[in-house]
Amino acid sequence: ERKFVVTKAYFQECLDSLRGAVMIAFPEGLPEWDDVELTLKGEWEIDSRTMEAFDEGAELWWAGKMMEQNQDKKLSDYLGRNDKTKIVAKLQKPGGGAPQREAPIDEKTQKEMMAFYHKKQEEMKKLAEDDDDSHMGSAWADNKQLKSHLQGTGDVRW
Repeated sequence: ERKFVVTKAYFQECLDSLRGAVMIAFPEGLPEWDDVELTLKGEWEIDSRTMEAFDEGAELWWAGKMMEQNQDKKLSDYLGRNDKTKIVAKLQKPGGGAPQREAPIDEKTQKEMMAFYHKKQEEMKKLAEDDDDSHMGSAWADNKQLKSHLQGTGDVRW
């Protein structure tokens, strides 16, 4: 188990090693619009936050609760000992309050669902208005047609 505080210096060291790996893998360089390239240049921005925003410190939030900042607590105290547990934690400025919750579905899916619901609702309105029973007198709508055909009385007229 590794028990150490992740500092800005450690984070910068990780970025430097990543920068070296990218230079080896892509000797001609990455495109300037690539997220990795922006991160390595220090121009990255997540939810309008940059690394400079966390110079004075940060709070780690998970499941709507702020994790304590003392050194005695480990993530396993919050999450349990399961190695396969996956969480999404967010960093916030100190005193900034809980981060905004993510929407359960994205905007595009929500629009598609609303369009489908509206279309279904319109179909149900049309079906409710169209309660025409004139077809019930037709021969194909006779519910006793099979019985009369099997008994041979289908063509008998009175």
